[in-house]
Amino acid sequence: MRKMLMGMVLTATLLLGGMLFVPLVNAVEGAAELGLASSNAGKPSEAAPEAVQAEAPSDTGKPAEAAPEAVQAKAPSDTGKPAEAAPEAVQEKVSSDVGKRVKTAPKTVGIADWEEQAPLQRFTSSDQGRFLFLRQTQASHAFQITVPYRVAASSMLVHLEFTNSNALLANRSQIVLRINGGVFAQAHLDPIFPDSSVDVRVPLTSLKSGRNTLTVEVAQHYLMECEDPGSPELWTSIDTQKSYVKLTGQLKPIQEQFSEVDRVLSGSGWKPQDITLFYTNTDKDHLHAGTLISQGLALKNKEQTTMIHSKLLDDVSNGLQQTQGDVVIFGTREELEKYIQLPIAKNDALGQMFIQARADDPTHFVLGVVSSTPTGMTQIAKAFAWSSAPIQALDVVQVYNVQAPTEKSYTSHVAVVEGYEYKLSQLAYTTTTLKGLVDQTHFDVWIPADLFAESHMNIEMKLHFSYGASLRADSVLNMFHNGKFIRGISLADQRGLSIADYLIRVPLASMKPGLNRFEFQSRMYAYTPSNCTTGNTENLLFTLFDDSTISIPDTSRFVAMPEINLFTETAFPYAGRSAKESLIQVTTLSDAMLGSAWTLAARLAKIREGVIEPLTVSLDAAGYKNVIRLSTIHEIPASWWEKAPINLGDKGFINHPTLANPDILGDKIGTWRLKFARLLDASVSDAPAYLKESQYTRIRQDVKLLNAAALLQMENPEYPSGTLTLIVSDTEDELERAIQRLSVLWGDLSSVHGDLLIWGVSTKQGQGDYWSASLHQRHYHIGTMPRWQRLSYFAIQYPGFLATLLFIMFMTMALITRWGLLLYRRKEHPGIEP
Repeated sequence: MRKMLMGMVLTATLLLGGMLFVPLVNAVEGAAELGLASSNAGKPSEAAPEAVQAEAPSDTGKPAEAAPEAVQAKAPSDTGKPAEAAPEAVQEKVSSDVGKRVKTAPKTVGIADWEEQAPLQRFTSSDQGRFLFLRQTQASHAFQITVPYRVAASSMLVHLEFTNSNALLANRSQIVLRINGGVFAQAHLDPIFPDSSVDVRVPLTSLKSGRNTLTVEVAQHYLMECEDPGSPELWTSIDTQKSYVKLTGQLKPIQEQFSEVDRVLSGSGWKPQDITLFYTNTDKDHLHAGTLISQGLALKNKEQTTMIHSKLLDDVSNGLQQTQGDVVIFGTREELEKYIQLPIAKNDALGQMFIQARADDPTHFVLGVVSSTPTGMTQIAKAFAWSSAPIQALDVVQVYNVQAPTEKSYTSHVAVVEGYEYKLSQLAYTTTTLKGLVDQTHFDVWIPADLFAESHMNIEMKLHFSYGASLRADSVLNMFHNGKFIRGISLADQRGLSIADYLIRVPLASMKPGLNRFEFQSRMYAYTPSNCTTGNTENLLFTLFDDSTISIPDTSRFVAMPEINLFTETAFPYAGRSAKESLIQVTTLSDAMLGSAWTLAARLAKIREGVIEPLTVSLDAAGYKNVIRLSTIHEIPASWWEKAPINLGDKGFINHPTLANPDILGDKIGTWRLKFARLLDASVSDAPAYLKESQYTRIRQDVKLLNAAALLQMENPEYPSGTLTLIVSDTEDELERAIQRLSVLWGDLSSVHGDLLIWGVSTKQGQGDYWSASLHQRHYHIGTMPRWQRLSYFAIQYPGFLATLLFIMFMTMALITRWGLLLYRRKEHPGIEP
């Protein structure tokens, strides 16, 4: 009986479980299908009926405003599905969005994900090096990390790799991370395991759009008491190449207001910015307008490298629809209205400037620079290039008139000229107080490339500073020029002092062309009877006031060429006084060539920190003194190759130096005839005679620039004393990639010299990306020098010449005196015979 009851219960249980199992399986399968559908959001359903797919609305999850009801009813429910074959009527209606969209059927694109990772080395100065050392008992270093305006950050990860001294006390030494002043992470410095790494996420509430200050601080101790705060055992080294910052987020939709242009175009320091520039014509006005617009894009994007891709806007290529990313279009109203709905123009306006989100991707923009008439094309482009101040929140800016500033030699905000004295406040420096054991401040000076430095000339600084009382006798302020120590200022007076006009002289010849940095590093210690006495660190103070002055000696503009370094550091001679005589010459008006020329123009404007207004692009360089020619190797005339440092043509040649240093013989002193010729004409070459004889082995051979390009500088064969800079590669496409690569490398080219630069993508690990050399003997000069200044210069440089000059002057005075005495005798005593 018991067995029968148990069997009945078991049978009932199995039946009940079977009844419940089928719905459970169906529920699980349904949930799985739901999960699959949600994971494929934004993708067209494979099993959707063709009619439904064909009639899906093209706007992101929203029915077209005037779409037929039947079409709306058949719209797929999962947002973000692109319409594969939307009817023409729907396309026509959607694209007519009151002049704010390109004439195309918009594709549905959600907010795009954005993720970038960059080493900390990218956010330090170029002379910092890979390893950052933090010394003393307390030290810190700040990195400026930018959150792009167009990115809504969702996460920032800081990965830090460091090595600390094994002499530190583990329980007292620590490393601290701050963001915008607030602490978000800390860790002990372990002497047993000195090699460490940390991964920390930055709180999003502490981040802000724009520049954020990431500070790494260390507190380092090796004794519990009687500790020397400047002990050499106190150090922590941070590997800025392996340490990195990773930022993730989403691109925000573009705000369609022209007041947002500067922030939309502003750089982030993460990666180069690619912009496609659409042009409608290749006449003189359009080419010049494209050059100005490219420079304006670069000046609004200070932290990133701007790369311009150019495309012809016509009915055949349909380039606007096929091009992704950020787009700039320019041309006349008549030319552009066929491709985009333009805003309403006022009758008396020269043109309009506007920005709008792309219909197919709202996270990228279409920037329009439109001229009402063909003659106003250059003016409206000039308005965009020079505009920088915030304006009203207008969708469209109407431009009525443009008055460009008078062209200046240099427009850097820290530029100086000869013969003037400047307050540091005029060089963007503000009064700064240095605190604690170690601190620093700096100011920058921009020196013209062609400033002639005589051996006796000095830059004079008159510093106004004060420092605190009760400093130890070994407290000092160290002064550095471009990272090199040049002077120490003792802070030994225990009373504390305020000093005005503290004179420091720096040889003008030691200043490099372009940007020079003067850095002041304080090393201050509190006066204590012994190390066991706690020092008062609150009085470790030093203030450098911004009414301190720097004086530039009055000298001439005269420089020997060729010298690539002047081009890479200051864009000389294409952005200086002779900018009106400068041109970027291309051999064809193809998209690749114009993209290369406009990318190069953008880089030159960034160096100059201002629009080089006369600079333009043209096929013909006749009448231009300084020319940058972009060309393929086979389009260079044979006569030019003979004057170049190398010949890259068929059966070309390369000059191989026979000496490790071709200038090892030094400068040969010229004859008095040559010196006298120099006094009369500054254009006479002063190259020593031995340099006119070959110091190289010339080898004729096949030369190919595979995945590389070359920059050659020489005297312009068609314009004496002018400069020709050739930038060549095998094909136009390779040349465009090479110019873009050069723009990225530009910040590392401070050490290049000579007349030849070759760069490319290295195929061997550890091999440099560029190589420069001086491989030719033809020298020429740019600039002028007053004859009397040349006279004094050569008299100082050459004692023999000075003695000859003095002898000639003595004999001249003797003859004049004798003639005067004879004249006096004949007048006053005519009867007396000599």
